[in-house]
Amino acid sequence: MTDVIVVGAGPTGLLLAGDLAVAGHAVTLVERRTEAVGNLTRALAVHARTLEQLDARGLADELVARGHPVRELRLLTRTAIDLTRLRSRFPYVLVVGQYEVERLLERRAREAGVTFLYDTEVTGVRQSGDGAGVEVRAGGWRAEPGARVEAKAESGAEPGGGAESGAEPGGGAESGAEAGAERGSGSAPEGGPGLGGGAGPGRGSGPGGGPGLGGGAGLGRGSGPGGGPGLGRGSGPGPGSRTLRASYVVGTDGASSTVRRSLGLPFPGSAVIRSMVLADVRLTETPPAPLTANAEGDHLALIGSFGDGWYRVMGWSRARQLPDSAPADLDEVREAARRALGSDYGMHDARWISRFHSDERQVPHYRVGRVFLAGDAAHVHSPAGGMGMNTGLQDAANLSWKLSAVLGGRAGDALLDTYETERHPVGATVVRASGVIIRFALTRSVPLRALRSAGSRLLVHARPLTDRVMRVVTGIGIAYPSPRGAHPLAGRRAPDLALSSGRLYEALRAGRFVVVGPRGDERVRSVVPGDGPVLYAESARSATRTLLIRPDGYIAWAADRPDPSGLRRALAEWAGWTGQRGGRP
Repeated sequence: MTDVIVVGAGPTGLLLAGDLAVAGHAVTLVERRTEAVGNLTRALAVHARTLEQLDARGLADELVARGHPVRELRLLTRTAIDLTRLRSRFPYVLVVGQYEVERLLERRAREAGVTFLYDTEVTGVRQSGDGAGVEVRAGGWRAEPGARVEAKAESGAEPGGGAESGAEPGGGAESGAEAGAERGSGSAPEGGPGLGGGAGPGRGSGPGGGPGLGGGAGLGRGSGPGGGPGLGRGSGPGPGSRTLRASYVVGTDGASSTVRRSLGLPFPGSAVIRSMVLADVRLTETPPAPLTANAEGDHLALIGSFGDGWYRVMGWSRARQLPDSAPADLDEVREAARRALGSDYGMHDARWISRFHSDERQVPHYRVGRVFLAGDAAHVHSPAGGMGMNTGLQDAANLSWKLSAVLGGRAGDALLDTYETERHPVGATVVRASGVIIRFALTRSVPLRALRSAGSRLLVHARPLTDRVMRVVTGIGIAYPSPRGAHPLAGRRAPDLALSSGRLYEALRAGRFVVVGPRGDERVRSVVPGDGPVLYAESARSATRTLLIRPDGYIAWAADRPDPSGLRRALAEWAGWTGQRGGRP
């Protein structure tokens, strides 16, 4: 029996599986697509907090080298927010294809020993008191007639990265819709700081455009541990079916998640924007920035560069509200771009085109017994802000170290409950924030349009408001609840502190807790084990503060003065360590 089964080889699943394997756990990653097939790329934006998480895994610099840093954030208006004021090593949004993110995460997962099962469809999930299992059958992926199918690119240059589930059409992508997923209807592919975060395309009319493959298992409820719906029912065993067993199962299989359906969990919500047209095209003229987006009147448009001569374009017009099954036309995108951006930049040679919609949904629970949901399986939202893939990756970063601690016997089961406690409110905030942005941009009300213009000007000049928006969208402002009486820093993101040797996020690459202590203070240093689950690092500054940093880069405990006994208690509570030996990593 393996330790963890991860369902869905999109960015969220790849990061989670890689983290667990690097920590020494046996991980199986189940993916419906065949190994040679890459789906339509969804995301084009990687925000600062996600880059910090990738930095803690030694991947950020390589990804930055393949993308375009954009130092202004435009939320579907011509007003720009200056990102250079972010207190981060990455004071920008990186415009880069999701396939580049997946390429790096897949390489890391393979090097760490993750077992990949491609062309394997999950049909149901079951769990008991001591483990969980997934029913699978081989040969689960089949492209429908007219579906766009791309081969994976070895170099990562092909814009064809997989979706959150890697299989569902419009339901298994980085953000998507529950309703209509099996019919090939989809939600907005994530685009970037101006527009992003949706699921895959619906039915298209251009070359290769069209639906992917939907479908899922049946719903079911059982009596798993904790009183929740534990025993799921799938579509049942059939020819070539088998059951895979693990201590835990994590569903990162997108908006049409079979794992979520098998648990019987609802996915309440509704569509927030319909009849958007998406295409990959060549341009005669070069746009002013790698990512250009704006809403003007009854039109919205986005143009994002893949960096290889191809561009992702999206267009929406209030006058063209059609079902996902209606044929899509590049002229629609051209018209929307001319109205919203002032030019269509000579769009031509569309290699595919599709129509889709975007939903706002969130599952009520991220954990049911030994089964967890992350990424689009747990939450989907408006494309505005480009937060979809980023939120899923941060779900994975939060969950991975907790699963590792419990599997390694360093923490009890209660630690796993904090995944939902911490991440569900974040998902709700992202759904709300992206919804406000898209509704504000597309409002028909003349007074609200006037308010939008005034608000855009206010956003530039009112720094506290600007900073709040910037911190929410980039993820830098995410903080988790802390116990009453805890230090004010507890639960907050740890900045990339300068250490006597290197940086904090370099130290976090070991996947362990890090104690940052005052320079030369042997009282603090003597508390920290030299070969356990905690690393010790001296601050490069002559400060007296001591910090215990979680593996996901958040502050677990802090003291303004050396407090060896308090640190010892914090190490026992958070890292499961009660020894007395000291030393350096």
